[in-house]
Amino acid sequence: MVISQQKFFQLHAKTALKLDSLQPDFFSFVRVAPQAFSNVYFHPFIWQAGGILQIVAAFDTMAFWILPVLFFLGRSKEPINLFQDPLLLFLLFYGFTLTLLIGFIVPFPGAIVRYKSIPEMFLIMVFASGIDLRRIFK
Repeated sequence: MVISQQKFFQLHAKTALKLDSLQPDFFSFVRVAPQAFSNVYFHPFIWQAGGILQIVAAFDTMAFWILPVLFFLGRSKEPINLFQDPLLLFLLFYGFTLTLLIGFIVPFPGAIVRYKSIPEMFLIMVFASGIDLRRIFK
């Protein structure tokens, strides 16, 4: 992962997010983890958007965060027990782990949006599976 991150740092792009260099030790990953999480799940902010594609990516990020809120506020009376369903557990852990790995390696918002599309869909499936829309709109 350290080598992959260094290869990305050698590339040039119009926009790059702050991401400290990884070292091949555990504490380096712990130190960079908040930046990686922020880069994948919160950026680009709408006020940082430099073009139409970044504005769309910012709205995608905002729309993504609506699902966990609905998941916790609109759970059905018989909620899906997330920790007993192996498929949902797989989708949750695979999606979260892969997006976090992308955050550790990639400093460019355009590339992050492209790379996280599939694991983000897995997370959307997990959150959408536990939402009871009838309860929300009651």
